[in-house]
Amino acid sequence: MFLIRNSNFECVKLPPFSDTELEAQAIKIKWNNKCLNIYNAYQPPGNRGVSSDTLIPMFTDSSFILGDFNAEHPLWGSSVANDRGNELSNLLNDHAFCILNDGTPTYCSHSYASRDALDIAFVSPDIFPSCSWAVLNSVGSDHSPVLIEFSHTHKTPSSKNALFWNLKKANWWLYKSSFDNSLSGAVSFCDLDSKWRFFKDSVLR
Repeated sequence: MFLIRNSNFECVKLPPFSDTELEAQAIKIKWNNKCLNIYNAYQPPGNRGVSSDTLIPMFTDSSFILGDFNAEHPLWGSSVANDRGNELSNLLNDHAFCILNDGTPTYCSHSYASRDALDIAFVSPDIFPSCSWAVLNSVGSDHSPVLIEFSHTHKTPSSKNALFWNLKKANWWLYKSSFDNSLSGAVSFCDLDSKWRFFKDSVLR
């Protein structure tokens, strides 16, 4: 399900899939003269591999790819990896996409009393720091709802509020010393998002 607030969007017509197992839909959100691509996909369980030829064109800048691929891998919270999970993991590494999953199970099998992380979301690195992921309470289905938020300021600040740096007057020795001190005092972070925010704050401090 796509929920869009205060944004212009259009449906994207996807080309015919060579792999008839894969079901997908896509929209394009327009913001600040740019486009945010969101792909939602489902691949039923089975022995067929991940639909690489179909997925590869989706690995572009400013893109979300999410869905249930019935792919298992420890990278997103499964206890084991299946062949499809290994293929999908390799695709993510090849295209430097970032996983939003935090390891929380999204699927519960009442028949086998087992839990797994089958619902996956991965994004391009340019938008990863602006994304958040949360698994919500079950509403009765064997799949729990997942809330993914993308927070990005669309408005361009007016010139009177804009900040500018005069690089010619910068004391680069003092800046380097302050930056080194900040990094040397870094604590251990559990997630990439916290590491990125600490690094960004250290650079702009």
